[in-house]
Amino acid sequence: MRNARKAAVATVEEKQAYAQAVRVELIATIAASYYQLEMLDAQIADTREIIGSWEESIRVQKALMAVGEATSDEVAQAEASRMEAETKLEDLQKQMLQAEHALCTVLGRYSNGIERGNFHNSAQLLKLTDGVPLQALAQRPDVRQAESALKRAFYLTNEARAAFYPSLTIGGQVGFSLSADEDGSLSGLLTRAFGSLTMPIFAQGKLKADLKKAKAEQEEAQISFRQAILNASKEVNDILASQHYASRAITLNEQQVEKLNHVLQVTEIRMKYESEVNFLQVLMARQSLLEARLSLIENRYQLVDAYIQLYRALGGGQTE
Repeated sequence: MRNARKAAVATVEEKQAYAQAVRVELIATIAASYYQLEMLDAQIADTREIIGSWEESIRVQKALMAVGEATSDEVAQAEASRMEAETKLEDLQKQMLQAEHALCTVLGRYSNGIERGNFHNSAQLLKLTDGVPLQALAQRPDVRQAESALKRAFYLTNEARAAFYPSLTIGGQVGFSLSADEDGSLSGLLTRAFGSLTMPIFAQGKLKADLKKAKAEQEEAQISFRQAILNASKEVNDILASQHYASRAITLNEQQVEKLNHVLQVTEIRMKYESEVNFLQVLMARQSLLEARLSLIENRYQLVDAYIQLYRALGGGQTE
């Protein structure tokens, strides 16, 4: 009975671990959706800024074309590049609205916008995680479920083993039950006692099969528990690697944006004073700058997402 009770407790712990998994998944989903909105806001702002600079360039090129210092082809190329950026902007705005609607659905409310902060400020608060202690994996719901399943299998094995022993219980009330027997003799009591003593002997085939099954299930639970720990370790290692990759990519992107900003400024100045530099070079420099800035924001989001995934991988535990 004690083993059966402990097995039932382990079953409850397994259900509690499942409830924790649902809760952690919900929190991680909301966090990922929220920071995706901040990322899209930043990309939209950068795209609008680039479109604004193109509009200014087109205005200048049209003025130069009026006095014969620029061609219609250069103006058309600038307008085509601006339209390409505007198409990108429309796509980003569509993604932003869809992300808002999805997050509102998760939160259980009508789509009416999500108040949010500045993505660049949020991303700067993050620091790389050097490592995670192995004990932290014990908080993962899947590891807790596997551990509870192993405990339950262990106690059920003990319960199956205990079934080999007779269940006769003799207490102080036996003497008083003699007179209650139907034939008024000891035969009824002795028959029942003999049956309790011999039942495990006659049912050994079934009991052995039950014990063998319980042992097999315990071995299976042990393998599942070990595999859950290995899977958890691999997942955490992959996430930590993603963090470091995103951090290095951000550093390179920041250097790239700085270089391209310099190239664009120099190209615009040279176009004003050197005839061999045409407006197409300015357009190419501006396009490269836009792509680099959008890539930088995307990599910053990958770093944020890696922290969210680490939170999920640790079962809602501390990520520091």
